[in-house]
Amino acid sequence: MESAVVVGEKIRKTVEEFVFEPVDLKITVSIGVANFAKEYCGAKDLIDIADDNLYKAKNAGRNRVVY
Repeated sequence: MESAVVVGEKIRKTVEEFVFEPVDLKITVSIGVANFAKEYCGAKDLIDIADDNLYKAKNAGRNRVVY
């Protein structure tokens, strides 16, 4: 999980610092991270958890990684 959060944070920071030319547009991203655990049945569970965490990131102020 830690490595997924590190990668997510690198993506978030890279996007935040990038300037889209020629209009000088700056954007941010929110990222939800999930990890595989035995109590989850499969891919749908992971996607649901990551989606929930994405909305937590947005509701907490956006431009962040939540796990």
